Amino acid sequence: SPLCSLQCRSKTGQGRRRRGRLAGAPARTMPSSSAADSGHGVATATAPSRDTAVEGFVSSLRTQDEVDVLCQKHGVPKDQYTARPAGDLRANSTPPPGSICVYARALEAGLRFPLHGFFREALAHFGIAPAQLTPNGWRVMEGFVALCRSAGVRPSLAVFLRFFYLSAIDRKRKKGWYCLGPMRDSSSLRFTGMPGRGSKAIMGWRHDFFFLSSPEPWHCAVEWGAPSKGSFRKPALTVEENESMVKLLSAHGGVAVDLRNLLPATCPRLRRRRRLWNSNPAVSAAVITTASPPPPSSSTRTTSCSKGHGSICL
Repeated sequence: SPLCSLQCRSKTGQGRRRRGRLAGAPARTMPSSSAADSGHGVATATAPSRDTAVEGFVSSLRTQDEVDVLCQKHGVPKDQYTARPAGDLRANSTPPPGSICVYARALEAGLRFPLHGFFREALAHFGIAPAQLTPNGWRVMEGFVALCRSAGVRPSLAVFLRFFYLSAIDRKRKKGWYCLGPMRDSSSLRFTGMPGRGSKAIMGWRHDFFFLSSPEPWHCAVEWGAPSKGSFRKPALTVEENESMVKLLSAHGGVAVDLRNLLPATCPRLRRRRRLWNSNPAVSAAVITTASPPPPSSSTRTTSCSKGHGSICL
C-alpha cells in the first residue's frame, strides 16, 4: 500500500543517515560474560574476571618449610599435629583425612591448638569449620575469653550469644566465611582496635592457608558448612550464666574495650606513639590488668555483618 511503501522508505533513510554518522567511528561491542576491563576502558575477552569466592583463592604457602616456620611461630605442637601445604586444594575443599584448613591470619589473631573448649563449642554450635571464621572473628572470641578470665567467670556460649552474633560475609554463599559482630544494645560488650582492611594483619589473608591433621577427633566441623536456623536462637541462661553476664556487664559493659590493650600480640598497634585509654576507668583498669600475649593452648589451660555496630568483617 502507499502507506507501507512510505514507512519502508522512511526507515531506509534513517538507517542510511545513522550509518553515515557512525562512519569512521570504532564499532561498539558488548563484552561477553568473560570479558574484563583492562584498565583502559576497553573490554577484552581474554582476561578472566576475578573470583572473590573461596574457590578463587589458591594458597600462597607453597613449601613445607613455610608451613613449618608458621606453626613453630604460633606454637602448634609438632608431636600432636601434622601440617601440610594445601597445594592445589582450596580452603573449602574436602580436607585430607583427619585434617582441617587453617588460615595463617587466624593464628595471628589468637587461634591456638589444641582448640580451646569454648572455641570448639562455638564452632560445633554453628556447624562451621575453623577456617570459615574470619581473623577478626577469632579476635572477638579470644577477647571474650580474656574478659571472662579477668572477671573470674567461665566462658559460656550462651552468654557469648547474648553479646555477639554470627553473620555471613556473603549471604549468597551459605557455606562461606562468617564474622562476629556485637549486638546493638549500647550496654552490651563490644570491642574496638581490630585491624582494618588496609592493615598488614588483614591484607591478603584469604591467600595464606594450609591443612593441619590430628590423630584425635576435632570435635567440630572439618568440612565447610552452613549454620542452621536454630543456631541463631538465644539459648536460655542458667543461674550461673546469669550471674556471669551481670559480672561481665558491670566490669566491661557500655564502653568498647580496646583489643590493642587487651590482646596486644593479636591486635598490633599502628606506629603512632599514642597511648590508648578507655574512657571508662573500670574498663581501663581491667584492660591493663589482663593485658597479656595470646593464651596458651587448652592443654595447659558488604558484607552483611558490616552493618553490625562496630564489627569488622575480616
